[in-house]
Amino acid sequence: MNLFERILGKVASPMAVIAIGCFLIIMVIVTLNVITRVFNVPIPGVYELTALIMMGGGALALAYAALHRSNVEIEMVKERLPKKAQKVLKIFSWILSTLLWAVVCWQSIRILVQKGFSEHTEVIRAPYGPSRIIYTLGLAFLAIICAYNIVKTTKEGKP
Repeated sequence: MNLFERILGKVASPMAVIAIGCFLIIMVIVTLNVITRVFNVPIPGVYELTALIMMGGGALALAYAALHRSNVEIEMVKERLPKKAQKVLKIFSWILSTLLWAVVCWQSIRILVQKGFSEHTEVIRAPYGPSRIIYTLGLAFLAIICAYNIVKTTKEGKP
């Protein structure tokens, strides 16, 4: 394991913990909302809050999954290809992933700079800014990991 990979791992571990925390918070909020609905007293803004938390948690979890190469692949098709074709397909896949997440991250940065903390949710008036920051950081890290996986796959030849 080289220095860059160790650095990625040290950054990804806290991100994974934060993502897990986000999903646990969502689970608690939704569960409480279901329970309070039984008594006809729903919690206002649960959908908004869940969406805001999911933005950050989802991006952080995607980055962690990419680092550990836990992404979903269509193995039924891939396994029937020769090893060299598997490698080419894997590199092509990482290139597309890098480009996709870099563009999404770039647009997220653009929106973050443009709108900042000026927008709020309708019901609970929570700002979008903090969620956008976490989301953008997660996407930037995801794009970096995808780019690193191109290099790693090229060098290792791991299909």
